Amino acid sequence: MVEHALKLRAAAERRARAEGDVNLRYNEVWCATDVDDIALSTVEEAARLAEAEGIGFALSHPCIELWLLLHFRDSPGARHRDELGRLLRGFVVGYNKHIAFECFQGGYAKAVRRARLLERDAEGRGEPRRNPSTGFHRLTESIRGEAPLPDP
Repeated sequence: MVEHALKLRAAAERRARAEGDVNLRYNEVWCATDVDDIALSTVEEAARLAEAEGIGFALSHPCIELWLLLHFRDSPGARHRDELGRLLRGFVVGYNKHIAFECFQGGYAKAVRRARLLERDAEGRGEPRRNPSTGFHRLTESIRGEAPLPDP
């Protein structure tokens, strides 16, 4: 995924130069994924490459449902992705991988704060990107184009 993102960024840069239009360049490039069944060594390799190349890397471990669940409650601790899905369905009836924005928007600020706490704890223990952790707050803050929300 990161290698593909690098190719897309390079192609945009070439096109911007060829057409003399700086607006064709990418302002930012992000890769967003969850762990699911991906080997952690592969995830770590991708994260290192992204960082070295100036690409944002948003990882949710073990799955995207962790980020979504943080909109409603504190982290339930390290869990299997199936269990996080069940927990999320307790807040979003019928959740099935389709995300209805209106279900989550009210909990965004709390999700960011909770995600930061998880990230800080994981980094403090020398286990970045451990289960549970998510970097999706950094991606969403970038998309929002606003100053990051204050820490809790």
